[in-house]
Amino acid sequence: AVLGEVELQSAEGASQSSVGGESQSRGSSGPVESGDAYVRFDASTHTWSCGTGLIEQQLELVGGHFRLSKLTNRITGSEYVKGAGSDEFHFLFGGRDYSGDSGGYKLKDFQIARMTVPKASPGIEPGVTLVVNLEHPLFLVSLHYDVFASTPRTQLGMIRKWYRVTNRTAQVQPLTAISMNRLRFRPEE
Repeated sequence: AVLGEVELQSAEGASQSSVGGESQSRGSSGPVESGDAYVRFDASTHTWSCGTGLIEQQLELVGGHFRLSKLTNRITGSEYVKGAGSDEFHFLFGGRDYSGDSGGYKLKDFQIARMTVPKASPGIEPGVTLVVNLEHPLFLVSLHYDVFASTPRTQLGMIRKWYRVTNRTAQVQPLTAISMNRLRFRPEE
């Protein structure tokens, strides 16, 4: 179900930079916010932080691996996956197993933008969108995160995620066993 259209627009101060020989487009180096929803990018660690007043997740691209590196309940301070290396996506492509942790990914680009205000709800802050595009020799993975701000109707906000896989090979390839996350919870201390 589609909750509304998201129009990707450059955030203020759009710039181009080169990291590891790869070009990336992004909005301002500071956070992009809408209500209590936000997305931040740290170029020094290749880390994106997305969250609301309730939850924060950190995504990282390190050594060709794209992972959920942190998942925090901001109200209780509980940390669920730090250091556990949870996969942000998983699928079988051409009969072979691939995930964010299987490696071989390069950052093609990413975009951070404020969501457009719905015509039916003028005056609310709807949220922020993050799109991360990763290249692999066999396919492209485009991950979309919609970080919805808290509103009078949805008081806790939420993060919706989906992704698209594009075949880069010359042959038709089956895409099966698709899953969103493989969370690895860290042990209680």
